[in-house]
Amino acid sequence: MEDVGKLPWAAGVVKEASDIITYMRSHHWTRQYVENPDVAGGKGLQVLRPAGTRFGTQYIAVSRLVAVHEILEGMVVSELWKKNWAVGSRKAAADAFKKQILDEKNEWWPKAELFTRVLELPFNVMRATDTEKKGMMGSLYDKMLLLTEQMEALLKKETHEVLTSTAKSAINEIVTARWDGSLACPLHVVGRILNPINQSADIFGPDVECTNVFKDFVQRHYEGVMVPQKRGPPKRATLVIQEGLADYLELRGSFGKKEAITDRQLVKEGTHTMKAWWRWHGTDHPLLTALAHRVLTQPVSAASCERNWAVWDAIHTARRNRLGSQKLSDLVYVAHNWNVVRNWHEEGMGVWKMEVLGVCRGCWRSV
Repeated sequence: MEDVGKLPWAAGVVKEASDIITYMRSHHWTRQYVENPDVAGGKGLQVLRPAGTRFGTQYIAVSRLVAVHEILEGMVVSELWKKNWAVGSRKAAADAFKKQILDEKNEWWPKAELFTRVLELPFNVMRATDTEKKGMMGSLYDKMLLLTEQMEALLKKETHEVLTSTAKSAINEIVTARWDGSLACPLHVVGRILNPINQSADIFGPDVECTNVFKDFVQRHYEGVMVPQKRGPPKRATLVIQEGLADYLELRGSFGKKEAITDRQLVKEGTHTMKAWWRWHGTDHPLLTALAHRVLTQPVSAASCERNWAVWDAIHTARRNRLGSQKLSDLVYVAHNWNVVRNWHEEGMGVWKMEVLGVCRGCWRSV
């Protein structure tokens, strides 16, 4: 998302959005007006400027401006504006701000809306991974494949003049580079296979590469490991996993029971975690279940660390820089628990709100 924001047309959108937000956050009256749900078209939304340690900061800032566009226009043509702001020493800055908001040439706002449409797809994927309650390792591979398809379809439909064929190619290259460079790794492939939603004998299909990736992954982690058997000599761990995977994909044994198949829908709906599904239905194959737990519970986002840094930055100001590391750690831990309690029931199995800062004590200890 940051790379898209560096493209020439997008950089202009981000720069002007930053100027608008800077002016608004420098004057409490403008913030109060926009946040007031009683004004015409009021939605009670804040104009956001997320911390630099958060993901999707450019999208969050621009999309919120687009959401309050009509309210901003109403504000700069109101009598209160003329009476209190377009006078005296404030007039020059107020007139410049008004010119930005009204955008008489209709140049910036259409670009801002285009910017949000383009970045909404990757932002939704990132938000889906920013969860404290369920692992997303088993879903990320499919989400990224869907993202590339949706992005290509979106760019084909967009006709704005700034989206030339070169600009569209640049966006597609950014998405592809991120996928090939860091996301299309063996761990994500294995997670996709072990995701109960994808449980099917056709999961590999004609794609020999996925089969080889899974085999190499198992070989690398279990080479030379022998598993004791209740009867007979020990077996190679790779063979035990191979047998368990066959039962899993062919829906045999505990994997083929009606309850296991029904619970897959609960996983899809988000009311059941992948780990819980394996714990309950993978009892016939403990080694494969252990592998599934290990893979599917891996984090796929650095958001917990980002929230750590943001909370630490808020705590460790010039006035508080005498706090010891233990006290800072405790304050971050308290902030995390407060946010967890506040949002646990509201968010269900979902993701954090844009306005919420949460942290992970384990991540804090590691930075």
